[in-house]
Amino acid sequence: MKKLISIFFLILLLSVPLGSPAAAQDGITITDLGTLGGNWSYAFGINDRGQVVGYGQTASGEIHAFMWENGVMTDLGTLGGTISAALSLNDLGQVVGYSETTTGEVHAFLWEDGVMADLGTLGGTISGARRINNLGQVVGYSYTATGEFHAFLWEAGVMTDLSSTLGAPNSVAEGINDLGQVVGYSLTNSGVQHAFLWVEGVTTDLGNLGGSNSIALAINDLAQVTGFSQTASGEYHAFLWGNSSMADLGTLGGASSHAFDINNLKQVVGYSLATEGQEHAFLWENNAMTDLGTLGGDTSRAYEINSRGQVVGTSQSTSSQVHAVLWTVSLEEQIQGIIEHVTELVETGVLNAGQGNALLSKLENILKQLDNSKPQVACNLLGAFSDQVQSYLDDGVLPFEEGQLLLAAANAVRSQICP
Repeated sequence: MKKLISIFFLILLLSVPLGSPAAAQDGITITDLGTLGGNWSYAFGINDRGQVVGYGQTASGEIHAFMWENGVMTDLGTLGGTISAALSLNDLGQVVGYSETTTGEVHAFLWEDGVMADLGTLGGTISGARRINNLGQVVGYSYTATGEFHAFLWEAGVMTDLSSTLGAPNSVAEGINDLGQVVGYSLTNSGVQHAFLWVEGVTTDLGNLGGSNSIALAINDLAQVTGFSQTASGEYHAFLWGNSSMADLGTLGGASSHAFDINNLKQVVGYSLATEGQEHAFLWENNAMTDLGTLGGDTSRAYEINSRGQVVGTSQSTSSQVHAVLWTVSLEEQIQGIIEHVTELVETGVLNAGQGNALLSKLENILKQLDNSKPQVACNLLGAFSDQVQSYLDDGVLPFEEGQLLLAAANAVRSQICP
């Protein structure tokens, strides 16, 4: 592949009509977020407050960025043109994306408190912001004055060129975590594109799954990276990269899969071809890929997940319209996920039976208290569970990564049931 996929090609790709219905799994609900008055909408970002951003068709046929919150979809406007798209937001409600300007150029923007600000370019006429972290750092790509397009990191009004990250001139930054670590993809000197990790000026080639090309799209605060890569047989599969190795996440039964986001619970979302050949949104966790279902139409795609297990994306409805959607995993399912994780730690010998049972008994009791409508008792048990995990971490029983995953999962549940 001689040229990188630009944001605009991706948007066109994502705007193709999605094309047998998949039933939602038990414990997962799907909410249609509606539109801005037109026929279609796409959701791309969600923060831990449950605010959702994306873009959709307005009643007049224009394409505008939106923010959805508590059932209300708000038009975020444009930089003066007729087109804008919101792709990411942080927990402060700052939104980034791209918009047409009054001069017809397309520029990255930062929206906050009702105002959309132009982030400029690296000298060219086109730029696009892809992600923003909780520190207000923004990544994306911009054309330069010479016609190349480079990954950038924007912070406090300054757009820094990350330059030709893997040797060749063109690159795109797609994801950033709260540690300022950046991932994306870049052309190499051999003319293929590879996923990269950029940390304080040092770039690491993340490799591939045996094929030629790979793309990194998101990174969590544990430096775990997800995206998709060609396999040795030429198909694209979702991957999870960590500890210097790339793992194939498989598919829902079809030939290919694509991952778009990962949270601090090591949950990955994206879409995959299922056995019948349709694209279905998936949630991957504990080494299993779950079909998230649709609004009743043929196909769905998931693009982002927050720490509470809420997922956003798009789905075809029964009338074949494509709408922004929100998938919500029930508290019971979230706790079952923690139970499965602890069970796996026992089965693999990380925890012995006694240590595992000490955690599992608390989790089972939490489910019982929630079923008995006693959230405060469940909250107290969650605190005891977290204390037990922390003691295992302090004693060296649990590896750091596994301990942090369990603590993050417990905190996500606590935020939903504790006063």
